[in-house]
Amino acid sequence: MTQKAIKDDFQPVDEKGVFETNYNVLLGTNELISIEMLEYIDGGGAHPNEAWWALTYDLAANKEVQFEDLFKPGSDYNGAIAKYLTDDINRRAVELEKDNARRENREPAKQDEPLVTMEQLSGVSDFGLTPKGLVVYFDFPHVMAYFDKNLVPYSVIREHLKPNGPAAKFQNN
Repeated sequence: MTQKAIKDDFQPVDEKGVFETNYNVLLGTNELISIEMLEYIDGGGAHPNEAWWALTYDLAANKEVQFEDLFKPGSDYNGAIAKYLTDDINRRAVELEKDNARRENREPAKQDEPLVTMEQLSGVSDFGLTPKGLVVYFDFPHVMAYFDKNLVPYSVIREHLKPNGPAAKFQNN
């Protein structure tokens, strides 16, 4: 998958550039493994890019776990995730602005509009499993990429999880 990312995403300008990747094991059991990847790409353009992606693999079934495999068919898991993350990201954005203002010895900027709406969270770009919750990744514009990686506690999506699905044994966490 890393080789594919290099081939597909890394297009340096004038043969110069940097591609770095690192991984984090989010979950490792006898049945499941979930690996998070962080790519740093500087192709020589105006801004370097970072991207998150993950692989969750069912070792017992010998197959990659798909996002839909986690949830009951027909349940509104996307709505539950979007509602939780909209509130969480907007709360974190306010706290980040307060922290920045404190460090810069200024008043926090007033936010008349939320940073993100539920409609902007329509597409999860990837996901990973942890013992405490589902990590979801978005591909936000560069100016808000700080919020690309988010944790959704299992308590938020418990009613939507498949009872015997890959996340079932963690849903009480």
